[in-house]
Amino acid sequence: MSKLKIKVRKVSDGSEMFVHGREAQTMQLLIKNGDQGISSLHHPGIRLSHYIFKLRSYGFLIETVNTPHSGDFPGHHAVYRLKSEVMVLQCDDRRSA
Repeated sequence: MSKLKIKVRKVSDGSEMFVHGREAQTMQLLIKNGDQGISSLHHPGIRLSHYIFKLRSYGFLIETVNTPHSGDFPGHHAVYRLKSEVMVLQCDDRRSA
C-alpha cells in the first residue's frame, strides 16, 4: 500500500518539503479546516497529537487551544490550528481503498 504524499512550501521562508502518510493527512485536514481547526473529538482513530508533534518538529507553527466539552464525559480537548502559511505544491495520493 502506498502512502499519501504532499509537497508543501512554507511561505515564511520558501522552504519546501515532502510530508508523508498520516502527517500528510493531518496537514491536509489542518489546511482544509483553517481557523476552525481540527481535534481528535472530530477525527477519532488517528493519533492526532503525535502527528501534530511531528509536524511541529518539521518547523510548522501549530496552535493548540484547550476547548471544553460536555456530554457523558465532560472535560477538555485540544483543537489544533495551522498558523504557518503553506502552499501545497504537489499531492500524490495512491492509497489503497
